[in-house]
Amino acid sequence: MEEPRKLYPFKFLPIGETFAWGGTRLEKKYGKSFVESDGQGRLGKLEKGGRVAESHEIADLGYRDSQILDGWLAGNTLSEVMDMYLDRIVGEKAFAYYGRQFPLSIKLIDAEGRTPLMVHPDDETASQRYDFLGKSKMWYVLETRPGARLWLGFKADTDAGELYSACLDGSVEGLLNAVEARPGDCFAVRPGTVHAAEGAVLLEVSEASPLDFCLHGWGGEVPEDEFDPALSLEEALDFIDFRSFRRYAPQDDSNVIPGASSVIPGGAKESGTLVKCPEFTATKMDLKDPLHIMAGENGGFAVYFCVSGEASVQVPVPGGMESTVLAAGETVLVPAEVDDFFLVPRQSGTVLVEVLVEREEEADAYIDPSAEPELPGEGEEFKFNSVYGRFSKN
Repeated sequence: MEEPRKLYPFKFLPIGETFAWGGTRLEKKYGKSFVESDGQGRLGKLEKGGRVAESHEIADLGYRDSQILDGWLAGNTLSEVMDMYLDRIVGEKAFAYYGRQFPLSIKLIDAEGRTPLMVHPDDETASQRYDFLGKSKMWYVLETRPGARLWLGFKADTDAGELYSACLDGSVEGLLNAVEARPGDCFAVRPGTVHAAEGAVLLEVSEASPLDFCLHGWGGEVPEDEFDPALSLEEALDFIDFRSFRRYAPQDDSNVIPGASSVIPGGAKESGTLVKCPEFTATKMDLKDPLHIMAGENGGFAVYFCVSGEASVQVPVPGGMESTVLAAGETVLVPAEVDDFFLVPRQSGTVLVEVLVEREEEADAYIDPSAEPELPGEGEEFKFNSVYGRFSKN
């Protein structure tokens, strides 16, 4: 019987989004070329010189589906290889939790202007209302322009009525917590946190979810191809966190983010944990020497983004090594099946961000583990949730 072909590190075609607040830094800084999606899975070349606000580096969102750039799976989309290779892509534990849904989304954001004010729901709200994942995310600052700012949460505790009125009369900025953005800073944006950005190039790591709720457009009209009109201020009021934003000063080396959204200041050459939350763990790596990664039999996938310099992902194969080069601004997905590989710096000053998903099914405290398993009772109907890869009652 013929051995199945082993998977390899995937790079994807960047999918560009052109919005009015975008800029040209992703093309100029990283030399990127983009494709654009028609929302139906068809990709076409995006003309150079446009104001690219966002670049989907890795996406399995339905309306945005990343296409593999090279290798024997070139031309296949991420959703297609998830359907074909299942846990070989993400690992046993992640597949048991998420099913065929690839759990992460990776984007680059060029906010030359000000992004609309937005918010995301948590997993429970998103699943119950929309049958999607919620969105926890991280913003890592890559570059800033003079006066760069992020708005994260509120300056002081507020409430739904005050926010609603301020969004309608245009005074909402007075309620928001403004943060100076500096290269190397990292911000954990938890569900329910209102947020926006201006004057910064950002790496965004998030759960794979299309649930972006637009709260305010700063006086400008927000087009429907940027935000779904159904995901509006009124729909978000009951899951917004109205508490004041809390800064987090790490007290130890773990840099674990507590429940509320927070910020870890950091220099461009420092290594260590950026964000550790149930949805993902992101680590900054100052790659000075080759690093041997052995994920183990039940390990999951890894994503690497190159902040600066250049690295290669080298995979042992019969007779030598297969190498995937990762230049500054590029992203690579290393499938779980590739459980033994090397990260090798090709330039001095190489810095990577590594993202792992270590989430697994939690035991239900109300279930007696010694009880005999039982089938669902007769007459009960169950619906398969394709996002989470499990059944629930209608």
